[in-house]
Amino acid sequence: MADVEMIVRRVVFLIAAQPGSSTAAAAIAAAAAAAGSAGAAAQDVVTTGLDRIATGGDRVQTGLDRVATGQDRTATAADRVQTGLDRVATGQDRTATGTAAGATAADRVQTGLDAAAGSASAAAGLVSQQAAASSAAAAAASVPATADRTVGRRLNDTDIWAMSRSTKTWGFGVTGSLEETPVDTLRWEFNPATLAPLGPQFAGLRVNTIRNPLLEGAVPGSPGTNPTNMSLALGATSGVNVSIAGVGTLANGMKYVDVAMAGLATATVTLLMTLEQGGLIAAALGEVWSMAASVALTAGNPANVSVQPTFRSNVGGTGLVGGAYTLTATLARFPFTGTLAQAGTTSIIPVLRVTYASGVTAAETLRIALPDLEKAPFSSAPKPAQTGVPAATTRAQGTVDIAVAQLGTRWNRRQGIIIVDWASQPGPFTSAVDADWFGLCSWGDKTANERLGLLINPAHTSVEARITAGGVVQAAASRALTAPAASVITRAAVAWDLDAGKLQVAARGAAGAQVALTALPVPGWIMPGRFGTSHPLFGTISGVEIRPAALFDAALAALT
Repeated sequence: MADVEMIVRRVVFLIAAQPGSSTAAAAIAAAAAAAGSAGAAAQDVVTTGLDRIATGGDRVQTGLDRVATGQDRTATAADRVQTGLDRVATGQDRTATGTAAGATAADRVQTGLDAAAGSASAAAGLVSQQAAASSAAAAAASVPATADRTVGRRLNDTDIWAMSRSTKTWGFGVTGSLEETPVDTLRWEFNPATLAPLGPQFAGLRVNTIRNPLLEGAVPGSPGTNPTNMSLALGATSGVNVSIAGVGTLANGMKYVDVAMAGLATATVTLLMTLEQGGLIAAALGEVWSMAASVALTAGNPANVSVQPTFRSNVGGTGLVGGAYTLTATLARFPFTGTLAQAGTTSIIPVLRVTYASGVTAAETLRIALPDLEKAPFSSAPKPAQTGVPAATTRAQGTVDIAVAQLGTRWNRRQGIIIVDWASQPGPFTSAVDADWFGLCSWGDKTANERLGLLINPAHTSVEARITAGGVVQAAASRALTAPAASVITRAAVAWDLDAGKLQVAARGAAGAQVALTALPVPGWIMPGRFGTSHPLFGTISGVEIRPAALFDAALAALT
């Protein structure tokens, strides 16, 4: 049973099919070649059908010797599938159980310089024992003798990738709804619209200045009691009445308040839900702030009503108003970012505006949850307060530190490649409001001094490889991009060769110009999701791959 647990920890938990990877058929073929070297090429066949790599009750079966969940039998030394230094075998090798197993679209088997392709194509190349042996031999012949056959191993292995974060966080789960994640736990993010998996969530330190984002203190009635520190007010006499229709907690722990409106609008109606008292959130002229709230329409006609997140200065006036959002029955996150432009501003007030047109008969109920206001150029994941203790809430930055010593021969300081699959959220962003860059991955000494990193600019129009020594930039190589839409996974890579004096970056199938490389920091750690101690990524990383041999130009571009 200990062997089974060891194997569970070893399984790569990649997200979806990655662009630019080698085919999974070639990867598994290389595994078959390694199996042949153990003397079992004729009897041990990895195929679909009776012999399969799958999840739960399905099994990896080689001849009569099977490694499976349920029966869970360990292969003998003579019967094993071996991929470089990563192998399924007795003792140190382990079997995947539960939801992570084999080469599905989310989990990939990879060998040699082939990084894994994930998808149904894994079975196509192994229709028979003979075909498997033949393609495996071809794959083995294509690998240079000096290459490390384990370079395809990704850093998403559960035994070396663990999140450190002192606070809880929230994000979109597999159902598209917001879910809470405990401290020191990887937050797996999904596209809220398509439900496609995006990977572990990364985010920097942020503070929600709204003290009662859980909307506690509300009591249903006519009109009922507003949430603590909040108020509901109609902007004009209009014939529409407003009340607290309900309060509750969703299955994922999200607390909400239902606000109902009823009556014939005799004029344009503006309902203002003020989310914090005036004079409490310090602010100043020229500062950039972002607000967001989750809102749904649980009853009524979506054509009748629109919602606008906004905030205003203590100086007065209408304030900064976000775009009008159309509501659906599903809670959706609506963000707004603006720059305070009123002279004399000393504080800021967040407001949720609800608008009806004149002549409309109101009969709508809005569900509101997790309002958030942060001094930042974009809204990040929600930061709810502790239940029963309303206060401004900080979400700590989540970090992952992987010692390069854990990579063994998969790491080569003098030359190599780092490949990162990433998606930013909510992005893309505008350089004018945030001059900082976001770190995709770096290696170095966990300080701002010695590091090599791969970064993306705020506008998402340039990916850059950057080397610093003593805190000073020594070299930088870039590749121009067209800004991707939010949550779109992009692959980028950096290649370096200290002996050849070359540094280059590639993304989306094209490489930037090579630049001269004269020095490298002494590495100690791999740091996904940031550049040393700074430049945190706000988004997700679905894969990080290390290769101990450098490729450049077209060969590097082909990896992305």
